[in-house]
Amino acid sequence: RMHEAADGYRQAIALLEGAGEPRLTANFRGNLALLEHEHRQFDAARGLYQQAAVELEECCDARVLGIVLGNWGTLALAAERRGLGPHGGGREESRADSDSGSGGETSASTSAGFYTPSIRVASEHRAYSLFSRAHALLEGCGDRRSLGLAAARLGVVHSLEGRLDDAEAHLTRAERQLRRDPLARLVAACLRGFLDLARGVRAAESRNITTARTAVERARARYDAAMSTQHAGRLALDQSDDLRLYGA
Repeated sequence: RMHEAADGYRQAIALLEGAGEPRLTANFRGNLALLEHEHRQFDAARGLYQQAAVELEECCDARVLGIVLGNWGTLALAAERRGLGPHGGGREESRADSDSGSGGETSASTSAGFYTPSIRVASEHRAYSLFSRAHALLEGCGDRRSLGLAAARLGVVHSLEGRLDDAEAHLTRAERQLRRDPLARLVAACLRGFLDLARGVRAAESRNITTARTAVERARARYDAAMSTQHAGRLALDQSDDLRLYGA
């Protein structure tokens, strides 16, 4: 069905371009980028995100531009975590040993979805730049869900960089922003797992094995909850592209 949706978006974009509707064209292009992203067509998604962002900037649509930049940042973050560099290619993956001589049992990565690979990565600068701009654009738009998710994504980057106080501040802000939105609140709670793992790394480096293990277990519990929680009679995973993207 997602392939059919992507074909529908392509047809709609062609019609809208012919009709001289730049704002709708850019909006649909951003949606198509997200579908390609979920299909793991990363190069296509990256190009569509970039094109949509340029078009939305020209249309002065801050809200949709913020959403597109947030999704693009998620793609950039995944590429950086895979060791492919900020543009998706060109450097070897860089990982640090995070078990601090504990035989691997306190490694701050799990076998589950978006908590792998190792929390230690070389650079998140492209993702951070996109997430920061998205958050700034969304602050004055009145879209509490998008703003809260933007704050949570910044919390992820800070967690990966080891800036735990900044991560806590952004995640707390996200949770406060999303307190009346159960589905988005679940996403923020899930992304807090990155901070749990960062704290686990720090504990492992201090040879506090019990604390490190507890942190990893807490992150795993968050992930499991995200993958299994029902919202309005359906799996939350089926209703949130953030859960699908970060859980892939």
